[in-house]
Amino acid sequence: MSSPIRWFFGLVPMLALLLAAGLLNRPTVEADLRARAEAGLKAQGFEWAGVTIAGRDALVRGEAPATDAAPLAREAVERVAGMRLARDGTSLLAEQKPFTTTISRERDRVIVAGAVPPGAARQALLEATRRAFPGLPVEDQLQPARGAPPGFSRSLEFGIGQLSRLAQGQLRLVDETLSVTGRAATVEIYDAVRAQLQALPAGLTLGAGLGPNDITSPAIRPYLFNAVRGARDLTLTGFVPDARAREDILEIARRYFEGDRVVESLQVGLGAPEGFVTAVRGGLQDLSRLMPGASLSLSDRTIALRGLALFEQARDQVQAAFRSRLPASYGVTLDLNAAPAPPPITVPGECNYLFQDLLTRARIQFDTGSATIAPESLGLLDRLVVAVRRCEGARIEVSGHTDSVGTVESNFALSEARARSVVAYLARAGIGGDRVEARGYGASRPVASNETPEGRAQNRRIEFSVQ
Repeated sequence: MSSPIRWFFGLVPMLALLLAAGLLNRPTVEADLRARAEAGLKAQGFEWAGVTIAGRDALVRGEAPATDAAPLAREAVERVAGMRLARDGTSLLAEQKPFTTTISRERDRVIVAGAVPPGAARQALLEATRRAFPGLPVEDQLQPARGAPPGFSRSLEFGIGQLSRLAQGQLRLVDETLSVTGRAATVEIYDAVRAQLQALPAGLTLGAGLGPNDITSPAIRPYLFNAVRGARDLTLTGFVPDARAREDILEIARRYFEGDRVVESLQVGLGAPEGFVTAVRGGLQDLSRLMPGASLSLSDRTIALRGLALFEQARDQVQAAFRSRLPASYGVTLDLNAAPAPPPITVPGECNYLFQDLLTRARIQFDTGSATIAPESLGLLDRLVVAVRRCEGARIEVSGHTDSVGTVESNFALSEARARSVVAYLARAGIGGDRVEARGYGASRPVASNETPEGRAQNRRIEFSVQ
């Protein structure tokens, strides 16, 4: 047999051995390429991507978080030593608008759901949640999506901090708007969470969290409210059922204590007795007729009014009115007396100064377009009664004035009718008609411009002057 033929028959077995060796080694090569490719992807920030290897060719898989992410991932795989080529088999991750993420704290677990940026953000969010709620299992219901707002992780970290203080509740981040709702275990926690929600990180806006029913506090027992009248201020402390009740009470306080500073540290708390706001409103009306040092206090369904009225008739009126304003289910404690009469004024001009001081701090109010004295002015009128009594023997003119709206005749008539209403109040307090005279001047004596609402309000007034 010739040499070429022998050489041919020797080559065939060798080729078969080489082919068999390559086929047997192929799984090892593919596994090595896949391991090095996926490690490289992770190291370069492409955690979302994976690879499928066929021989020395790669197919890059996964949902790309941005349009430029897939080409960069493919190039990273193709640079792996031993790789022949890499093809792009990725899809673009869906965009979520609005980008909404929720964290719900339930009794026995925490659920994290909604949209999350792909990659490390998901694991970071889950780890932050587990740290904030130790001992509670965290259920992952997140879905990767594009479209996360700037500061996504920072906003959720702030929200988790507030949610972790609540006994139960939910955090909801919609783009850059954060909402926190739920139930606080104590009033102190309620106040602390609300304070934080009023100081949000830059770029974050608040949805729910400060509304009257967004975060609830536990029922307060006993449910306390206190109002103390000072020389020129009113101090309110205790609890109110919600923000609306607080504003209602403050509005009454400002009306009935016109000219006094209202100082309040009211807290919202559950558990107010039925009729709470009605009782407080009525109590503040009567407190306005008492002297500095007087107090109104409420404990659950028991309400107490203590202090000195300016004279006996005022005390009797306050006692009768106080009981009539309260819900029938409330217990009442009244400790009212009449203050001793102050000494008479003997210094010339002192009476006019006293009248001016009282009527500068507050004005006698009437129902619109009528001569009916508004109830918020009774406390001021009681003080004017005392002032007139101190001016023994003096004749006093009570003058009514209006703005320029309306006819000359109607303004004169209204101003005189209002002055007469004031004189009638003085008479019921025991001041004789021979000492006071009612006069109406209409709009003839303005003290401010009638061109503005503020000026017209100043011109509608009652004045006292010694004749």
